[in-house]
Parts: sequence; structure tokens; C-alpha cells
Amino acid sequence: MKLFFYLLFFGVGFNCYSQTFSPSVASPDPSVVNNLYLNKYLWSHAFPAKGSKSILDFDAIENWRSLERRKGSLAISCDGMYFAYVISYNWYKKWAIDSLVIQSTSGSWRKCIAGTLPGFFSADGKQYIFLKNDVLCFLKTNSETLYEVTGIVAYKKPPGNKPKFIAYELRNKSVILKNLLSGNEVLFKGVLNYNFEGNGNKFVCQLYGSTKELLVQDLINGTQKKYASIKDYKFDATGKAVLLMASSSNGIDLTYEGNAVGKKRVFFTNDTALIVGNYHFDRTGTQIVFNVKQNINNQAQNSIWYWRMGMDRAVEKIKNRSNGIPEGMLNGDASFTGNGRYIQFDIEKKEGIYNHDSDAVQLDVWNYKDTLIQSTQLVELTKHSIRSYRAFMNVNNDSIIEESDCERIVNDRDHIPGDFVIFRKRGKEQNGDRFWLNDYYVDSNWLVSLMDASRTSLPSTKGNSRLFRFSPSGNYLVYYDPRDGGNYFSYDCNSGKQVNISNGVPKGTLTNEWNEFWPIEDDRNTPFGIATWYEKYKVVWVYDKYDIWALDLTGKRTAVNITNGYGRSSFIIFRLSGDEFGAVESPTYSRGHIILKAYNVNDKSNGFYGIQSEKGNNPKKLFMASCVIEKVVTTIADDMIPVKAEDAEVWIVKKQSAEESPNYYLTTNFAAFKSLTDLQPQHKYNWLSSELHTYNKLAGSLSQGVLYKPENFDPLKKYPVVIAFYAVSSYLLNFFPAPELLKTPNYLQESPGWLVSHGYLVFVPDIDFSKGYWGPNTLNSLEGAARYLSNLPFVDSNHIGAVGHSNSGRYSYYLLTHSNKFAAMSIGSGHGGTDMISLSLSTNKAGYSELEWGEIGSFGNGLGDIWQNKDVWLDHMAILNADKVISPLLLFHNKNDGDDVRLAVELYTSLRRLGKKSWWLQYDDGGHGVYKLKDIRDFTLRCTQFFDHFLKEAPAPRWMTQGIPAKLKGVQSRYELDPSGTCSLSDKECPICKKWNEQYKRFPGMFKKPINEWSLSERTDKPSIEVN
Repeated sequence: MKLFFYLLFFGVGFNCYSQTFSPSVASPDPSVVNNLYLNKYLWSHAFPAKGSKSILDFDAIENWRSLERRKGSLAISCDGMYFAYVISYNWYKKWAIDSLVIQSTSGSWRKCIAGTLPGFFSADGKQYIFLKNDVLCFLKTNSETLYEVTGIVAYKKPPGNKPKFIAYELRNKSVILKNLLSGNEVLFKGVLNYNFEGNGNKFVCQLYGSTKELLVQDLINGTQKKYASIKDYKFDATGKAVLLMASSSNGIDLTYEGNAVGKKRVFFTNDTALIVGNYHFDRTGTQIVFNVKQNINNQAQNSIWYWRMGMDRAVEKIKNRSNGIPEGMLNGDASFTGNGRYIQFDIEKKEGIYNHDSDAVQLDVWNYKDTLIQSTQLVELTKHSIRSYRAFMNVNNDSIIEESDCERIVNDRDHIPGDFVIFRKRGKEQNGDRFWLNDYYVDSNWLVSLMDASRTSLPSTKGNSRLFRFSPSGNYLVYYDPRDGGNYFSYDCNSGKQVNISNGVPKGTLTNEWNEFWPIEDDRNTPFGIATWYEKYKVVWVYDKYDIWALDLTGKRTAVNITNGYGRSSFIIFRLSGDEFGAVESPTYSRGHIILKAYNVNDKSNGFYGIQSEKGNNPKKLFMASCVIEKVVTTIADDMIPVKAEDAEVWIVKKQSAEESPNYYLTTNFAAFKSLTDLQPQHKYNWLSSELHTYNKLAGSLSQGVLYKPENFDPLKKYPVVIAFYAVSSYLLNFFPAPELLKTPNYLQESPGWLVSHGYLVFVPDIDFSKGYWGPNTLNSLEGAARYLSNLPFVDSNHIGAVGHSNSGRYSYYLLTHSNKFAAMSIGSGHGGTDMISLSLSTNKAGYSELEWGEIGSFGNGLGDIWQNKDVWLDHMAILNADKVISPLLLFHNKNDGDDVRLAVELYTSLRRLGKKSWWLQYDDGGHGVYKLKDIRDFTLRCTQFFDHFLKEAPAPRWMTQGIPAKLKGVQSRYELDPSGTCSLSDKECPICKKWNEQYKRFPGMFKKPINEWSLSERTDKPSIEVN
């Protein structure tokens, strides 16, 4: 009786939440989503094309192997004869190493070691040394000889790319120093710590025992020095000078020993109650700054001490309560600036502490004249209870220059090369969050002398630190003034002379008016950046959008277009090889040419050109192809700069395309490339190809996009298409899209392989944004793309879908409410897109106002003043336009997403009220995406089922026809396809569900078979649908 009641109760419960009747079935366990589920519940997975390769599945993607991308995973011997690399798994296996491979660059010799971290080549290239568990292995290159040392704790090698020594530690606390060239070894017993110091020419180890003996082995001449009672030590960068902290009868002594002195000099002595540390040499090894900490009245007090060669004793330079430094607020870690003339250190200051009366009325007073709204003030009180400020002391006259609340250093404050810093007074600091004030975005900039605190006014800017750059020596400041078409100026830090150095460059050429790859207001009217410095010749190279210019730092010579305008005339972007979005310290030279990487913006080809310094001739084409060999316009991860052999004109590059996985190639001239590896895991599966398509947007202007087709593409078939978008994405054409499961709806943009392998086409179009119109811009591009795709003979024009997430989720909400071209859409997050007015007039979770973001700062640009652009704002309100929605929607927005989930509630409530087809997937452990493997598998399965239904006319799954009641959360998954149910309300018929309902009534026995035997055909002996 109890069992009957239990079943009856849950049976009634189902009907309360259901809108259709479905036969009773056992729902699969939602905690176990595996490959078996794909064949049972995923329509597009159950019908592989005859004779086709395997479809990508969970196991394939989660066990995908590729060349390791992390720094240090690739090494090349100094002579270029051998190289080593790592093959690793992907994110799903936590980037676990599959194997380490060492091989010849010219012959067939190759060794593969499973599951081992990378090591290094000896300086002569005759050995590769690596550690496998506790076994140190010395592999002789081009042979089968492997020498092993067991019981290893760790090893160290000298810095640089030509190691001649190795030191390895044994379990018995012994360390062996081994000469990798001669094979000679020195044993050190009872070692407390050890290291290679300076430039690697000294080996230092400290021994256990009461004497704390320090041994210093000179690796050049073989001599050894011993120092007793050493508590600590510090070498300068060259290894020629050393600071020794030794126990003495007086407590502790600090001793300097350097080649220039020739003998030891004790420069500081004090008792052991003091804590002395944080020693730093200057670049020459002749000055030392250090910290002394003592406890006074149970409060730590820091002081900074200074010594230089020629002084008898160190002197206290800075302490608490001196020079305006509050008590206890001196951060003791100090160092020298690049030229050694100034000590740099940090001061920490506490906000004012007030005595709050607990009996007083506790309220927040919001005053419209406040520079910050009340909620932000409360956050700032906690966030910045202690503020840090950088300060500089002149070592000669003890004068101090420091930051303040209103003035901060613009340039890299940890790398000050000369006598000047740039202080910026930000308009935002003065105006709080009142971005509507005229001077809110106007930052005042000053060149401040560390010698005498004198100031020189620099152009006002709009919050971009890239506008100012010191030369490597600090003798010149180069800055960019965006006014009057944009010009570079130089300031001679020695003479004080300022001069325009871009005379001869056409106005507007050097200005990036609008960054199409990162379309935000703050990136307007910024320079393309500095390429490299030739300070010896008083020249700096800078980029424009396409070409490279040489500018004379003295302003005496007219600017020279190094690439002769060939980039602009050919629509090729030139950048120095090795440029990772910053100035290149040393350009790559090969056979008399400086090597440029190149990217054709029209056909997306990539390769190399060569130029001769400052000749101003057309660059010489070395190699261009439909591949990615060194990226130019994107920060996408799987790419690398060429790696050179230390002593040979040999480079290893990584080359890839959409069809070919990234692999290593060898070159000696950047024109011809020899294949070194051939890792092609995609060959096992129904992979993809990419094509560049140019189409007309709705307004008639041209745009581009990438169309991904399955490897088994049949031009006589009609394929459904899913459009995935963000901003400008056509640069992805030749990147290899490593397969991923769907962590968000728009993961398809950079990883379309999952859907393509399952018989879809994926199109990734460009979107160009204009100020205040990100919605119409999206509609203009995507409806144009849909219209273009509909006219292709192999596209099923009735089955085109779209996906967006995050920023493109925001754009997608506009598309959802303004377009009738899409048979289904899946949208994730989308900050503000559902209700821009509500979001912009509220505060975020941290208490900060969102209004500036909505009006000005959003990706794709803001919508402008709400009250002056009411029609625009209302047009971008998805909830007010929800009645226009035609496309079924799969919404993805998790409770822990940084984007406010209440806005998703607003849209879902609107669509539900209007009877619009919509489903919302919300993961408890999800954030802006899903991160746990079970959640990723689940979303991938459900999202594909959603598109299978609306774009491939598969039966809808039960979670779509019946939902999952809250009481069955975690109990049932309801992945099962439901041919007898419907995804529609009773008064709105789904034509797809109707066809399956009718078939279910005619042939109920068919649906007891696996889904690959289901069919809408009149015949029931075989399926009429071939999905892929």
C-alpha cells in the first residue's frame, strides 16, 4: 500500500509540472554523463555518415593531446642539432604530460620518455638532462646511452641557455657539482642550501653544522673560497661582489667583498635583536641597500640602510617618523633604480580612523554632491584601509619624492631607468564616479625629476599608459600626443629639449582611431606602439596600422617609412618577429635582413618578410601561406615566437592551420621550413575545414566570416548552420581550433569542432561597432550573414541558429528581439543585455555604479546619455521587446555568474509570460561558464540536443518536453528523446514534435529500439535520416 501511494504521489507530481503525456521511462543518472549517453540520447551522434571517420565524443576531447604550450616546454641545443619538446593533455586532464621527446633536427634519431618533465641540453649539445621521479637522467644525444643517478631530490643549473654545469642534491644531503663538458664531479657533503650565483660563473653552497660554512666555487678558474659563521649572503648580478652576513662577537656583521676592493670590508655591525635582510645591490655591484627591523613597544619598526664603496660604515637613510613617513608604515623592502642614483621603496598609509559612537543613529546619507556614491564609499573604506605609495630617495642629498592619492606613477614603477618618472593626476580620482563631468577623462601628466623634483608638463591623456615610454637607458622619453592627427614627441632627459619626431608621417597614420579587435572607448585614439629602440643611433621604430617608421629622437631627420608603405598598399600588417605586444629588445636578423612577421588582413595569410635597416625599400617576401606561423593581431594562446639556437642560425617555429594541428618546423632563413613533428590527432575523427567568406551586411557594406565545414562535407546535402560571434573573429581562419566541449554557448566561436563533427556548419562572422549602436551593428552583420548563408546551395536556410555569451550574449539579446531569421538561439550571461536601464542605474555586487559602463565603457561601446538617447536605450531593452521574439531560446546563466542573474530572471519571466519557447539551464557550481567536468558534459549534451531538435528536427528530449521538477533535481536527467511529447504549449503546436507524435502513434514499436533506428519515413525497416 505504501509503495502504491508513493508511485501515485510522484505520478501526480509529474503531471503537475508536465504539459504533455509521455510514456513512463527510466531517466538516466545525471551524475554519470559518458560516451554511452551520446549514442543513446544525442540524435546527431547516433547517425554517422557511411564510411566516415568517428565523430568527436567526450573521450576523444578529454584525452586530446597536443604540443605543450607552456613556457620552457621547448628547447633547442646551442648548435641547433637537437631539440626537445613535450606532448601533453588538455584542460580536462589538468595539462598532464603525456611524453617528453628528444630528437635530432636533421636525422631520424628520436627518444620518447613517458610522463616526464622537460629538462635541458648541455652547452655542447651532447647531453639532454632530465629528472624522472627521483632519477636524474643524462641522455647522450644521437645514441642509446643513458646514464642514471638515483635518489635525487632536486637539481639546479646555471642561468642562461648554455649550461656547462649541473648541481644535484641527494637524499643524504650531499650535492654533486658536475661539469657537463668534462664529466668532472665535486662532492659537497652536508649541504644546507646551494645555488649558482651571478651570471652562473660561481657555485655556492652552505653547509650544516655550527660553523655554517659557505663554500664559493669559481667555475672559471676552479678556485674555492670558504667563509665561516655565515647566516646569509647575497651576490650581485655579475657574481663579482658578495654581501656576507656573519655571526661575530658583536652580534652580526655585514661584510662586502668585491674584486674592486680586493679585500673584505665590514660595513655594518649590530646586535642579534635586529632583523636584517632584503639586501639589494645596484647594477654595478658597488652600492647596497638593506632593511633593518626591530620591535619597539610591540610594534615592528622598519628602517632602510645604505652603503657604497668608499664609505666606512652603512648609514640609516630612512626610518618611520622621518621625512613625513607615518609610524609603522614603512615597507622595508627597498632597491635601486636602474642608474643606481635613487633608492625606491614603498610607504603604506592607513585611512583616518574615527571613533564611532555605537549609540548614534546609524544611517547612510546619499548626497548628490558626493564624488562617489555612498555604496562605493563604503566599499572603498574596506578595500583601501591601507594604501601603498612608491617613493624615491636621492642617495646623495636624501631628498624624497613620493606618490600621493591624486598623483600616481604612469610608467613601470619597478623599472625606472633614469632620473625621471611620470606622475599622472587622474581626472577619475578628482571626480569620483561622475563621468559626465567634462574633465573626468582628462588626466594631467608631469615629467618629474628625481634629482630636484622639477616638473615638466606633458600632454593631457585619457587614461592610457602606453602613451609614454622611456628609452632603455632613460636618456629619452618618447610620448604620443593624440591631438592634431597624432604625433610622437621626444624629450631629451639631459638637455630638456622637446621635439616632434614624427614630421613627415601623414596625419592620422599613427593613430588607432578604433581598435576593432577590442572595441572599447578607452582604446580610441591610441598609438599602435613602439617596435624597438636603436638608442645608440638616436632612433626609435614605431608602428602604424600596417607599416613601420623610423623616428629620429633628435628630430633633425624626417621620419622614414622602413617598409616603404608596402603594408598599407598591400593590406599587410608588419610587426617585428618576436613582438608580443610590446617593444622588441633585439630584432631577429637572418642573412642580412631584419625579420618581420606579416598578416594579410584580406585573406588572413601569415608569414615572414625581410627588410634592411632604414633603407625604406619594399620588404622582401620570404614566406606567406594560409596558416598561422607567428601571430600578429590576436592574443589567442596557442602560438609562439620563433626559438633560436644559441650558436647557430637555426630557428624552430610552430605552424598550424584549421586542418593541421600545431607542429614544429625548422628554418634557417624564414623562407623554407622543414617539418620536425607530425602530431595530428584530428586525423582519427570527422574533423573540419575552414573557408573565408565575404558577404554584404544588411546596410550593404562588406564583412567577412569563417565557415567551418565537416571533413566529410557533401555539397549535394543541405546542412544546418550555427552562427557564433563576438567581435572581429575572421582572424581565426587559420588557427587550429583545438576541440572543446561546450563550457558556454559561444565556445563554438574558437572551438567549433564539436558541432561540425556532428554534422553542422559553424559560421563565425565579424561585427564592426559604431558608437552607441552595438545592437543594430550586431543585427546588421548577423542578419546579413544569415541572408548570405541562406543562398548557399548546401545550407538549409530554414535551420540557421545563433549563439552568444558574455559580451556577445548581450548582443544576442538584441538579435533575439529584433530578428526572425534564426530557428533557435542559445544565449549565455550577457551583462545588461536584457535590461540595460535597470543594470546601468544600479550598483554591481561590489557596490560600484554601472552607469559609466552602460553609457560609455562597455565592450562594443556604450549607448550614450540615457536621457538624450531614450529611443536607443529602449530599443536595446530585451525585456521590452520580448513580444517580438520568434526564435526558441536556450538560456544559460548561473547563480554565481559575475553578470547579475536577476536580469536573466527578468527576461525569462517576460518570455514565459508571453508563451515564448524558452528553457533556462542554471548550474549550481557554474559561474560565467561551467567548470566541473560533469557540468561541462551535461551542458554540451543538452545544448546539442536543443539544436538537434530545432535545426535537425530530432525528437525533443524529456527535459524540454516535461522539464525537471525541483524535487527531482539531481535525481533525473531526462536526457531521453521524447517522440510522444511536445516542446510547445497546448495552444501552440511545434511542427517538429507533431511529426514525431504522429510517427509514434503509427509505429510505437520503432521507439523501443535504439534511436539510430528511429525514422520519420513510412518504412520502418531502416532510418530515412542520415544526420552527418
